[in-house]
Amino acid sequence: MNSQVKSIYKEINDILGLPQIYKGVKFYPLKVGDIDYKDSLYRLFFYPKNYIPDRDILKASYIKYLLYVVQESLKIREPDIDLYKELIKFLCYITKTEETNIQLMFKEHPESKNIFDKVSLHLFINKIEFSEQDFDNIREIVLEQNGSSIEWVESYTPDLEEKLIFMQRGIEEHSLKDSIYAFCCITNLSEEEVCNKTLFQFNSRLEREIILKDYNLFKPLEVTGQLSSKNKEEIFKHYLTHIPKRERYDNVLISLNKFIENNSLNNSEEGGLKFEK
Repeated sequence: MNSQVKSIYKEINDILGLPQIYKGVKFYPLKVGDIDYKDSLYRLFFYPKNYIPDRDILKASYIKYLLYVVQESLKIREPDIDLYKELIKFLCYITKTEETNIQLMFKEHPESKNIFDKVSLHLFINKIEFSEQDFDNIREIVLEQNGSSIEWVESYTPDLEEKLIFMQRGIEEHSLKDSIYAFCCITNLSEEEVCNKTLFQFNSRLEREIILKDYNLFKPLEVTGQLSSKNKEEIFKHYLTHIPKRERYDNVLISLNKFIENNSLNNSEEGGLKFEK
């Protein structure tokens, strides 16, 4: 999250399911039941840009990248796609604004040499103007309040993504039905109550509830020595323990220290190598 967004972002609003406010406009989080808009969230905001080895694209704003580069790429498979209309519809929904009060205006700059600089885009929501750079901030806000982050999206690396997909082969993804009823069972909330939770609330609470269940079930076995890790590390941490944000490739990457420890490279008595600190 960049410093400008960080200075105005209120985490408590995500916890309470309230909107984030940017330049006087309220941006509401999506709820579990907002199926169609959840699809649009991924189609509009989750395309990584920084991994592309093209200077012009790297310098371009995200909204230009979305409407000019991503859309043209998607048209190969979906000739009728219109990300412009989908973006306006999505913005209407998350700002609770009528479509007539949201406009995206194009201003030409033919003197510019860079192809992406020949046009500047100006978004208006209820007559409040947002520049291309403002839209980059809006993207960060929307990702964060819906349980993701700009860092997660932009950490995309093709090689690591292939390895991640390979590691997850054969693992069935939970369906919406599976996720909702699992949440109902764990929390005793009704289906309607679950669908009214925001994506942030749903994912954050489900993660904490699972940690609590695991702790209550397995911690006694760990304490009595019936369960233990190879390196004698604590397996089931207390349910009040801070949960750090997971990195995109946590499942395929391992830290150097962990690698050394797992392979006994720092233990000369086991025939390994000794590293000086």
